[in-house]
Amino acid sequence: QNFLQSNWFCRVLMLFPALHPFAELVRFSLMLPYNVRVAFIVMKVIGAGALGALFFSSSSPTPDSDPECTPPKDPFENLVQTATVGFVTALLEDVFIFFLALIQRKNVVERDEWTPELKERQWLRWRIRTGFFWLGTTI
Repeated sequence: QNFLQSNWFCRVLMLFPALHPFAELVRFSLMLPYNVRVAFIVMKVIGAGALGALFFSSSSPTPDSDPECTPPKDPFENLVQTATVGFVTALLEDVFIFFLALIQRKNVVERDEWTPELKERQWLRWRIRTGFFWLGTTI
């Protein structure tokens, strides 16, 4: 009742801890350890900026480059180019994070009987997937 009767600003303050991505770091998860969640947040924050910096690192044309490839001089064209690069880099980073999340995800495996060989094989699969995940995060 208190939530429904409060103003908009108080509602936002009440919902902020539940919906903010950094709140995921303190939540307990059996399937996704905290260091993986930290890696996802760091990749989300830094990755798109790094890709954007890669696009904008060389804006000066070389003498033998196509004349149509010169940076735009019109402020509106420059704004559109910047917005497009920002959107594309954020999208590429989200797709990369999505595939890393698929690699990292560990499903619960139910079997009637677990032999030591089956346990070791399942642990090996999980370790290999975790290794690929950490290799992908360092790239």
